[in-house]
Amino acid sequence: MILAADIGGTKIAAARITGDGDLDGAVLTTPTPADQGPQAILAALVGLLEQLGGTDVIGVGVSTAGVVDTTTGTITTATTSLRGWSGTPVAAVVSERIGLPVHVLNDGLAFGVGESVYGLGSRLRGTGGRVPSMLLVVVGTGIGGAIVVGDDPWLGARGVAGHVGHVPVPEADGLPCPCGRTGHVEAVGGGAGLLAAYHRGGGDRSVGSAREVLAAAQTPGEDQQVALTAVRRSATAVGRVAGGLANVLDPDLVVFAGGLTQGGPLWWEPARSAYRQTLLDALRGLPLEVSTGGVLTALRGVGRYSWRRITT
Repeated sequence: MILAADIGGTKIAAARITGDGDLDGAVLTTPTPADQGPQAILAALVGLLEQLGGTDVIGVGVSTAGVVDTTTGTITTATTSLRGWSGTPVAAVVSERIGLPVHVLNDGLAFGVGESVYGLGSRLRGTGGRVPSMLLVVVGTGIGGAIVVGDDPWLGARGVAGHVGHVPVPEADGLPCPCGRTGHVEAVGGGAGLLAAYHRGGGDRSVGSAREVLAAAQTPGEDQQVALTAVRRSATAVGRVAGGLANVLDPDLVVFAGGLTQGGPLWWEPARSAYRQTLLDALRGLPLEVSTGGVLTALRGVGRYSWRRITT
């Protein structure tokens, strides 16, 4: 068994995962003490893992936000969603407390491995196989993603590969991105960016989430047009980036995931239109699918990642 964990901004989830990606028992969760600093977050993580351990466990895989140095399991850089997370030696701390080898992977990359090996990548290829390469775009509060080749995520030379949210788009010109730069798609395309765009356009300040903006775009009233404009601009930016990355990478499959991708035709029509308009002619037949996976996909992905590095 592998103990797999996913550290999110609001909760930490953990489970026992077999080498074949099967769940053994329940997924345990606990609130993430995101504003209390790394020590509190790691203590909550270790608490969950200790509940799941056993003599059949050979290692731990941890999925988390941020740029990860996968050779040391240390967070290189991270946004403010987890306070003080940059520089945290996750693998070293967890390994010392649990007494097992620990591998750490960015959460978008972990989700990508899970989707490619056990999800859409496997189902579209057929039993016993998977698509050779996949581009994942995750549109949640922010924007993440992954490039998966075979069983493994493409990490890049410094572990930054897959950070889809930091591609520049004209819709985000001059807008601040959580990374500290301006003009990146996350500033307008993710849930936080969509909400900010709605407020900049004069939308109701009592509206506090992207979900509420999507609802306002479907509700006749004085704010509907503001909400519609924000949603279309946000979705167009994401679609444009996905198409541009597909032109560069030429993957076998493109998958969208995350909360905003469940926004229905209001979000999907401009996103898909921008995606198709951006693709080169040679890529017109490239499949675009929508993931229905949740936290278990990331757990299975990071479990697979850790298993391969312990057993090979």
